[in-house]
Amino acid sequence: MKFKRILAFTLAETLIVMGVIGIVSALTLPNLNASTGEKEKIAKVKKLYQNFDDALGRAQAVYGPLNEWFKDDNTFALQTTRFGERITEFMKVSKNCGITTNQKCFSYSNISHISSTENYNYDSDADAYKFVLADGTSVAITSKNTNT
Repeated sequence: MKFKRILAFTLAETLIVMGVIGIVSALTLPNLNASTGEKEKIAKVKKLYQNFDDALGRAQAVYGPLNEWFKDDNTFALQTTRFGERITEFMKVSKNCGITTNQKCFSYSNISHISSTENYNYDSDADAYKFVLADGTSVAITSKNTNT
């Protein structure tokens, strides 16, 4: 009687290959997730910029040029409030806290500033106009003079 020999992988060889694949994927997936997270943040900021640009254009079409909005406003708080009210009128806002400090507007209080790495509590800022967009983006606008 003649036996036919069948070529196949053994269980040990299969387990070794699966282990190597697991190690390689464990090393590469965190890098892929990190780059995806950065790309997501960049996309959100670009979308926010486009929304602001569109809202500003619409507000200027209704209220006139931006430099004429603040003729009667002599404080930064009044300027911030006027700008915030006019810009949010043309944006999809889910929560508008305005310039108040007694209302918790954001889901967490320490928020990274767009131009620095330090955290700042915008909920307690009396000069920042705060609102949350429909997509969950938290925004605080201020007209403080940072040059002094």
